[in-house]
Amino acid sequence: MGLDDFTQPAERLTMSSPDPSFDPLRTVDYQAPPRSDTVDVSQEVSTGATGPYVPAPPPDAPTIPGYRITAEIAKGGMGRVYAGQDLSLEREVAVKTLLPGANAERFVIEAKITARLPHPNIPPVHALGTLADGTPWLAMKLIRGRTLANLLKERPSPQHDLPRFIQIFEQIAQAVGFAHSRGILHRDLKPLNVMVGAFGEVQVMDWGLAKDLHNRTDEPASPGRESGEAENLQHTAAGAIMGTPGYMAPEQARGEAVDARADVFALGSILAT
Repeated sequence: MGLDDFTQPAERLTMSSPDPSFDPLRTVDYQAPPRSDTVDVSQEVSTGATGPYVPAPPPDAPTIPGYRITAEIAKGGMGRVYAGQDLSLEREVAVKTLLPGANAERFVIEAKITARLPHPNIPPVHALGTLADGTPWLAMKLIRGRTLANLLKERPSPQHDLPRFIQIFEQIAQAVGFAHSRGILHRDLKPLNVMVGAFGEVQVMDWGLAKDLHNRTDEPASPGRESGEAENLQHTAAGAIMGTPGYMAPEQARGEAVDARADVFALGSILAT
């Protein structure tokens, strides 16, 4: 499991947070440990005197009915990501929770927008709920793979394995095109937000800055504006700087109104990386 992405200074600027650092919660290189028939009892607890051993949850792991938390994948400045199991369907999932003080409204907006994008290259959201203390959580597809950023970094030259990287880019473009057909902008496209699996599957991650052009209430409250206050439905509100320097369109970096062309600019930046 590689966590290099959590220390990379990939800045994200938003008007709603005084901390311009990139939220490392949503994108992570994760490879589950190999399965084994051997049980390490020092790392597991028993469900009964004669019952099978199950993985012990990590310290401070949330209790969510219907799910078993098996490991903490990552912890960032805003929250945690856990690997877990959906007990009813017996499938692996990723469970995300927020740390105290994080923007819960934006978290819920991200989950709902992502859930409205059923596409093979966008990770599906399975469930959204709240913990006993009111903290929101979501369960989504557990992505095993590596970020495109790391794969690009490891190339001996830009020409290395070029057909493979072109195929990856095509899948990114398909996902973004689908989102645009639903009136949704990503606004933070970059190699760090793309996961590539061992079998070539590509997932466009981190829709935390996504904008639904058809919805007046998809921006959380900010100073000087109540949540849900009407804004320009065709563009991001002018003056709100959201995205990652180096991949932002000029108008986005200036805090001007943006539309789907800003995502297209980011796609071009990825292609040129």
